[in-house]
Amino acid sequence: MRVVVPTKVRKGAAVPSVVVDDARRVAAAVRALGLSPVLSIEPGRSLMVWVLFQDAVTAARCRTLLSLILHRAGDPPAGVIRERLPAQDTAKPDKPGTGVLLPLGLDPRTGERAWFFDDQMLPVIDACAWLRGLRTDPADKVAEAVGVQKHRLPVLTSASTKAPVPTNRTPSAVPAAKAEIEVVDSRPKGAVEGAGAVFHDLPRAGEVLAGCAVLRHYVEQAVQGAGLSTSERYLTAEILGRLGQEAVPALDAVYRHLEDWRPGMGARFSQRLYPHPTSCGRIRQRLPELTSRVGCDCRFRVPPGAYPTPVLHALGAADVPGMELRVKEAAARGGLARAAIESMNEGRRELGARAAALCTRLTDLRRQQRALAKTLEAVEHELDVVMDEAGDTPLDTPSGTLRRVSEQGVRRFVLDV
Repeated sequence: MRVVVPTKVRKGAAVPSVVVDDARRVAAAVRALGLSPVLSIEPGRSLMVWVLFQDAVTAARCRTLLSLILHRAGDPPAGVIRERLPAQDTAKPDKPGTGVLLPLGLDPRTGERAWFFDDQMLPVIDACAWLRGLRTDPADKVAEAVGVQKHRLPVLTSASTKAPVPTNRTPSAVPAAKAEIEVVDSRPKGAVEGAGAVFHDLPRAGEVLAGCAVLRHYVEQAVQGAGLSTSERYLTAEILGRLGQEAVPALDAVYRHLEDWRPGMGARFSQRLYPHPTSCGRIRQRLPELTSRVGCDCRFRVPPGAYPTPVLHALGAADVPGMELRVKEAAARGGLARAAIESMNEGRRELGARAAALCTRLTDLRRQQRALAKTLEAVEHELDVVMDEAGDTPLDTPSGTLRRVSEQGVRRFVLDV
């Protein structure tokens, strides 16, 4: 991120104080997100605020992070311009992007060097020693800052699990650990809390995102770089494409995390909407496994002629494009009691569809449970045979020492790592 004044400062002159103050404000916004800013000077008229990533981060996520930082820092003062680098989500061979002078490099035009600045905004003389003490930010911390954290897969407890390295890099003795042969699910709870950072300047889109678990799942999937299939893109457009002036910006805020994103993609998808919004019941019918897993159980108070749909988290039924005519016609026809009964029946049909999806899921899980139990029983029997051949004594393995123990009539296999 570059903080710059439009006019060139003469060679050897100090950077204007207004630029220094604004760079401090941007650096404070970086620290407020739990990240570590690094400042440098570009000879002439600008200061650079860097965020050093420990792992590779996509340009789209990086720009999302920079947008959030600038939003938190507030508007720049008069006469100061803030530039986001990288300046685009994708690069082409003939358009590699905006160039930037790296710290400790020489400006080819003036011969001046770009220096690092410390927290007191003073040049760092021993740059090599100072660099060795810098702390880089891992990709999962960047994901937390923008409101999306990756799910970690289930892991096996074994000697291959690395202990966290102390921040002072002083090696410490790690006691020998005992690990049972069992699967541990280490996925964090509430991994998508704060995902509204993608729509930090789109309040209606943020309300729909907070209320609709299906949309939240797709936004997280796109921002993590996992992409969206064609049907998933259409459903995202069905949900966000009816938010009026926020429709196209909200869609682009999601689609620009896709590898094949091009300018105007959000507008093209918003022009292909169905005449009427997709109902929550239809979404549960099309995606039974996803909706049962993420918890698609929203409840809406809908007037006659309307039906539950995710857009109602942000708009009234009479304001939803494709639904307003149905509501007005129902109100003009009267028959409120009949319309109320039809609405109740629609709700019961949705409950029935949800129950059917859950039953299908439960049946599948029961079948998997029975298959897993048989597999566990077969493996334990083979281990019993091996331990019997070893004389029921501890057995050395490449991963550690394997013992068979019995506690209160329960047999267990323990691997001492």
